[in-house]
Amino acid sequence: MRVRAAQSSDADALYELVCLSLKDAAPARDVFAASLERALADGTRVVAVACAGDALVGFADLYTVRPLCAAAPEGHVAQLYVREECRGKNAGTALLIFLSQRAKALGCGMLTLTASPVNLRVEPFLERNGFVRAMRWYTHPLH
Repeated sequence: MRVRAAQSSDADALYELVCLSLKDAAPARDVFAASLERALADGTRVVAVACAGDALVGFADLYTVRPLCAAAPEGHVAQLYVREECRGKNAGTALLIFLSQRAKALGCGMLTLTASPVNLRVEPFLERNGFVRAMRWYTHPLH
């Protein structure tokens, strides 16, 4: 399993993975394409892809924030997805290692990740990779 930074040429394969990950909530292709280009141009953002041979089998999206009360920026994994048939083959772990290294290089003192409470498989996976459950997460839709 090889992990690398995403490139513009990955857009179609990455969009397919985003659609698998988000299902009915996936953005329109043109919205995704514009978002990907912004992310790739942003020096505080990292989009990583996991590859098995030439095929993209997973992706992760990291952005950084600097809360007023924090001594250092924090990295937040906004999305992490691995194709179902590739789970259990270390793609997710490889993506988290890659993002952790990039977050450190960006000066981050912590890496956070929000997981759906209905995803029962994610907690043991995250704990094996050094994450600790820290707080509740709330959302407030603005539309």
